Amino acid sequence: VEFMLLDRLFPRSVFYSLRLAEHNLDELVRNRQSRIGATAEAQRLLGQARSELEFVQPGVLLESLELRLASLQRTCSDVGEALSLQYFHVTPWVAWSDAGQRAQLVSRKGDV
Repeated sequence: VEFMLLDRLFPRSVFYSLRLAEHNLDELVRNRQSRIGATAEAQRLLGQARSELEFVQPGVLLESLELRLASLQRTCSDVGEALSLQYFHVTPWVAWSDAGQRAQLVSRKGDV
């Protein structure tokens, strides 16, 4: 379990993946004049999750594994939401008001 969660060199470990995501997001939002750390919500969430894994006591990892995995899953979902809000401005869907009128234009067998 420690290998899959905490190994710093294994590309499939959770820690490695969090660190890589954090690095890539830093590259995306980097402001060269800023001397402040994480300014975006997704950066904060990734850094917090990585720090919690990085400094966990080895014996404690198995005791709360289910809760830790659920928390990581929730964090990944929250990061996705934060990225969506920051980069993908979604407009509300548009309802076609003439949809009922268009249905009358469909030709049926026998109409021709």
